[in-house]
Amino acid sequence: MAFLAPLAVPLALAGTAIQGISQFQQAQYQSQVAKNNAKIAQENANRAGYAAQIEQMRSDREIQAQEGTLLATQAASGFDVLGLSQASSRANLARVGREQAVDIRQQGLLNVRNFLQERANFLGEKRAAKSAAWMGLAATAFQIGG
Repeated sequence: MAFLAPLAVPLALAGTAIQGISQFQQAQYQSQVAKNNAKIAQENANRAGYAAQIEQMRSDREIQAQEGTLLATQAASGFDVLGLSQASSRANLARVGREQAVDIRQQGLLNVRNFLQERANFLGEKRAAKSAAWMGLAATAFQIGG
């Protein structure tokens, strides 16, 4: 056992170095994961904006079809389509359509904003992990050198 005594300090230093390198690699990995998550969040934000536009166009087409059906029904019933009541019912339907479009757009913008906030959080996490990696490596160097 006496022959191991001179190796105690170098082995302890090697163990500290290995532990420091391992922690550095783990923090670098976490940084990369956060970077990838930020990229995914940005892609999700782009998709959410596009999906809201598609849903808004679909809703607009649906309302236009309903307006056409309402006008055809009014005309087929023998009503004067220029009458105040008939025009008012078509105007109300158009107003509801505009409100739906605004609601869809606002929800889409909210979804985009949430994904962009998520992206910002991941980028902050990435920076923190990178910083922790280098600080841990520096601390390990001081332990070995101290």
